[in-house]
Amino acid sequence: CIGRTCLNTFGCSDMFCQYNDYNWDFTLAYLSHKCLPHELKPLNVVSPRVFHIGECGLHFHTGNCSDLDALRQTRLLEASVLQYLFPPEVRVGFTSVHQMRIDGHNGGWDDPRDIELCKGLAQGINKHN
Repeated sequence: CIGRTCLNTFGCSDMFCQYNDYNWDFTLAYLSHKCLPHELKPLNVVSPRVFHIGECGLHFHTGNCSDLDALRQTRLLEASVLQYLFPPEVRVGFTSVHQMRIDGHNGGWDDPRDIELCKGLAQGINKHN
C-alpha cells in the first residue's frame, strides 16, 4: 500500500475507518486478513528508535505523571543503548501478518466524528485518483 490508495482500490476504506482500534498497524493487519486480496508484508523493528515518553494516558496509570521525569528516564535509556542505534548491518526477516492478533481490537476508535472524518478523507482520495 502506498498511502491509502490500495484501501480504496480494494474497497477496504470503510472497514479501515470503522475498525475500533487506535493502532492503525493492527487495523492494517486485520484488513490484510479480512479484506485485501494479498497479505501485507509489514516492516517491524526489533528495537525501535522511537521512545514512548509519558506515564499517564490510555496504557499507563501510574501516580507519577511528570513529563520531565519521563524525559530524564528516556535520556538515560537512550544513553545506555546508543551504541546499538546505528548498527553496521541490518538483518531482514519475514513474519506473517497472520501471526499478529487479528481477532480482537484495542478500542479507542469508536467516536463517530473520527469515523466520519476518516471516511471523508478516503472519499476525497478516491475522487482525486
